[in-house]
Amino acid sequence: MAARIEDLALDRDLMHARFSNWRLGRFAQVTRHHLRATGHTSEVVSTALDFLHTRASVTRNHVEESEGRLFVFTQSDQQSGYRIYELLPALASDQGLLPQQVAELSAEAGEQEIEGAVEAVVDCSLAVVAEPGPAPSTGADGDSAASTNPAVQSLLLSRGHGDIVLVRRYGDGNGGEPCVSYSNTVHPLRPRLPLSGARPFVLEAACALPGGDMVAIGWAMRSKSARAAAAAEVFAITLRAEEGGSGGAAGVDLRLSIVGVQLLLRTKLPPYLVRARPCGGPAGSGPVAGAGAVEVVVGFDPADAGMEGEDDEPMGDGAGASSSAAAAAAAAAAAPGRSASAGAMDADDEGDDVDPRTLEQAAARLAHMTSEAAEGEGPRHQWADVFREGGPDGVGDMGSEPCVDVATWRLGPGGAAGTAPDKPLPPAWRLSCGAHRLLTAEAGVALAPPPAGHLEPAAQQQPLLLGVTDDVDCAVLRLGRAGEAGPGQEAGAGAAGGSAGAEAEAGGEDVTAHVLHAVSIPALSYVVAGKQYKRHLLLTSASVPPHGAKAGQAEYGTKMPLAAVLVETQRFMYLYGTTRTEEEYGRQQVVELGLEDGETVLGARLLELPGPSPAAAEGAAAAGEGAAPCAGTGAEAVVVLATQRRLLAYRLRM
Repeated sequence: MAARIEDLALDRDLMHARFSNWRLGRFAQVTRHHLRATGHTSEVVSTALDFLHTRASVTRNHVEESEGRLFVFTQSDQQSGYRIYELLPALASDQGLLPQQVAELSAEAGEQEIEGAVEAVVDCSLAVVAEPGPAPSTGADGDSAASTNPAVQSLLLSRGHGDIVLVRRYGDGNGGEPCVSYSNTVHPLRPRLPLSGARPFVLEAACALPGGDMVAIGWAMRSKSARAAAAAEVFAITLRAEEGGSGGAAGVDLRLSIVGVQLLLRTKLPPYLVRARPCGGPAGSGPVAGAGAVEVVVGFDPADAGMEGEDDEPMGDGAGASSSAAAAAAAAAAAPGRSASAGAMDADDEGDDVDPRTLEQAAARLAHMTSEAAEGEGPRHQWADVFREGGPDGVGDMGSEPCVDVATWRLGPGGAAGTAPDKPLPPAWRLSCGAHRLLTAEAGVALAPPPAGHLEPAAQQQPLLLGVTDDVDCAVLRLGRAGEAGPGQEAGAGAAGGSAGAEAEAGGEDVTAHVLHAVSIPALSYVVAGKQYKRHLLLTSASVPPHGAKAGQAEYGTKMPLAAVLVETQRFMYLYGTTRTEEEYGRQQVVELGLEDGETVLGARLLELPGPSPAAAEGAAAAGEGAAPCAGTGAEAVVVLATQRRLLAYRLRM
């Protein structure tokens, strides 16, 4: 398979040339609520002493997101084991979320089956199995809703001991409650001989194949040895589930087995973004050739020099790669600003800077970005010194953000049963972001309008969004496939590197992918660099313009006035409003988290609630009920935080 390498090219029409600074001003009414769940947020007490395991445990988001659904693992002091709660949207309640227990696992993970020890226990993880189903319906903004089967829902769970358990929820049982069935435990990753046991891994994504098989994507740490450096390895694991028993919802016997394991890539750090989805075009575009295949998208650290073993080949230059692709990879490694195989860029090297000026000159030029003027009368207890810079040059740690590349793999209908599981599989398409470094890969989960006959709306599949640095701005990238562009969107228009893509040689399947520079958030990269205690940066998917629309259009910003949320470790949360390209000032709001002493944020997610329909808004205005007390747009969102002791929901009414 010939890998095609593309370079990121941003749309300069989306730059905020007139932007001056962010001003303090309340545009959202914030109420805090305590979500009821048994136990406390599950934290692993890692037995590993190496840096990679420790870093992965500290930086991991403990509010799991999979296929537009939010989950939390909890543990109880009274009894051992793990409870899995799903955070369901509840618009009728004040907190906006309702925790519901969906599964429960014992603490032991079947260590007696592996005939050895686990290398190092990692965090619990899960992945919702995306069903292929019919072609998904396309919404007004070009996003395709996730196809789900309400009768049977599958969930893959791992307790961090190198184990996988399949949990299936069937329709109403005899008592009117859903029936939950658990499979046996399997351990797909084993260390090389003469060692025995299991390798721990973190599940990231999964999808079902026609015929009953499933493909799960997870990553594991490879400890440092005398022959190889420490690394993070991303695997595609093919599983087969078989049902037995009485045939009804009650008494279903699930048997899980391993079909194959394939190594996709080996990098320096764990992946930032993973998505697995069945290959298929949107409604009206016809089926994609090679139906039954799986498309895997991974955003990762390209600094992979020295990551391969003696018998492994570098990713992109392996067997089957074209000479042009290998030459492009070599040229990319030698070019300034590209670090596909040459290691992380040096933050102090001026040749790697987007703009060839020194940090001192940049600090002087950006001094006006710090403002203590409030936009209107703000509430009490709002600190004006929200741009405190911590770096020696007065601009925080700009330039030290991680590098990022995005690659796409196409796994055949047979799944990931590779013949050389320890050799990285060359991708079909790869995008290098170059000097545009990663700010965040965490996007909000948007809710669809409530369907007819249903009281609550269903979560949509989270769009693939990346926030990368663009000088001092944050460029929001939307990752998609060919055919997902909406009406009026020309092929390659506003895309990074054009309509980037590649064709698989086997069968000639079209695996074209594209990256759209959707919107830019002004000065956010500069602001984030100045936050010494930043924990999570969350982007709102509803504020991203639909395909064919520009961020500077007048109607942009009316759907969601919130652009991003920055959550600190303990004290504050910062809200950044949507800003059009012609506006000079942006609005930001500071929210005090109100955590107890010793309580810190372990995970944070953003849930975007649908606003009222125009008819409902007109009816409320006619009845004298009024709108939200702030901006009055009717848009709402919930920021859910997981700490060591509790779950908190901050409802934002805008």
